[in-house]
Amino acid sequence: PLSLTIMDPFMVLTPKNIESGMQTSYPLNSWASLMFILSAIYFIGAFYKSIALFRNLLKIRKSIRNNSRHKEGKYWTVDTDNKVVAFSFFNFIFINGDFKNLTSQEIQQIKNHEYIHANQLHTIDILFIEIVGILFWFNPLVRYAKTKLQEIHEYIADEKTAGHGEMKKCYAQLLFNLASDTKAFCLSTGFSGRQINNRILMVSKARSLPWYRLVFISLIPVAAFLLLSFSY
Repeated sequence: PLSLTIMDPFMVLTPKNIESGMQTSYPLNSWASLMFILSAIYFIGAFYKSIALFRNLLKIRKSIRNNSRHKEGKYWTVDTDNKVVAFSFFNFIFINGDFKNLTSQEIQQIKNHEYIHANQLHTIDILFIEIVGILFWFNPLVRYAKTKLQEIHEYIADEKTAGHGEMKKCYAQLLFNLASDTKAFCLSTGFSGRQINNRILMVSKARSLPWYRLVFISLIPVAAFLLLSFSY
């Protein structure tokens, strides 16, 4: 068993004193050993998540540097060959113009969708939840919160892009055509089948009444309490 030896720093070290000091030992507490192991596991997990985030940021940087780009107003449009049609990172709009033979009108709708993400600084929200995910990587609610946050971002952008009447139907059809199970980066939202279904339903729904919004807002403290309870 591990033991802790306490020596008097003012003692003149002689073989007899050393032998006496070696006999004054205290076993380490098993709780301290457990805490050391848990701390090591925590920091390894946090380090792994940090590396994953850093790698994704490098991928985005590489995509900006290695692909042609042009400025449209305050946005930079980057032409990519990713398997995902489009995503945004701050004022950079990444778009694959050759994806499923999209028309120029459809590409413009997709750009308008990504402009809304850029205008509302949704990238900051995603980076924030990624940092929370590093600190609380062991908490399953963090991943769930990130998924829901990305969905809400898409609902906001869809609502502002879809328009009204016949335009909504055309936009819903565009979402259906863009359905894909591929995701470019963990910092972007993919066009998976299940999410596309939810987004099409949200586009066709009417806005919630103020009473329902109040009920939803009242659930935020409950969600915060659950998040903290899992963490502790």
